Amino acid sequence: MRKIRSLVLLFIILGLSTLGKSISIKGFGDLLNLVKTISKTQTGMNTELLDQGIKQAKQIENEINMIKNQVENLKRLGKNISDGNINSLRYALNQAISLQDQSKGFIYNQQELVNRYWDIYKKDPENFEKNTEFTEENLKKVDRELKKAKEMTQYALYDSMINSGFTAQLKSDKANLETLLNASSTTTGALQAIQATNNLLGQTNTILLDLKSVMSTMVKMNASVESVKVTEDNAKENKLDTLEADLKKSMNEELQRYEELKKQKVTIGG
Repeated sequence: MRKIRSLVLLFIILGLSTLGKSISIKGFGDLLNLVKTISKTQTGMNTELLDQGIKQAKQIENEINMIKNQVENLKRLGKNISDGNINSLRYALNQAISLQDQSKGFIYNQQELVNRYWDIYKKDPENFEKNTEFTEENLKKVDRELKKAKEMTQYALYDSMINSGFTAQLKSDKANLETLLNASSTTTGALQAIQATNNLLGQTNTILLDLKSVMSTMVKMNASVESVKVTEDNAKENKLDTLEADLKKSMNEELQRYEELKKQKVTIGG
């Protein structure tokens, strides 16, 4: 009887031991599956990060290539300006300064006419105002406009250089021109020279338009003055008419020439 009990107990112990082993093995399999799942997840995340890294690297590479292309374009731009456009800049600047110098001549001629009107006015102010639509204030206004135009022609080129980034203190228009041309050997200098040329042409245009307005006013004034019958001034008036007609013709020719000059673009590149 004791032997039977001992055998039963032994079988129970062995059964529990086997069950325990089976439970342990099953738990290890779950753990292994969990580890595999985690590993797969990490691998997926690493793959996604790797893809993002590759995309970023490609984007950076594209940006680098873009910058390289821009640098090459700037190099070619500088070479084209240096090789092909200096003469264009020189021509445009010379033309602008030529217009500026010619406008100075017109201003002096117009000032001479204004002085003549002043002489006529001073001889007989009442008769002058009675027989013309112009008064002393009109003459003063024209005189002020001429002085303003004269001042603009004196500082136009220097101002255009200041507006375009040049800061040198220069003594004459010729020195200004040489500085612009010397600086135009570089890309930056050439672009500044082009800008200065455009500014100068714009200011020259303003000056010429102002002079055209002054001349129009003075033509009307001359027509009114002709109605004033002053014997001692008859010969002078005839000479004045001829001079004014010549000036008007010359001014129209210069304005037409300037309009043609504006149509000529200062281009970048050969």
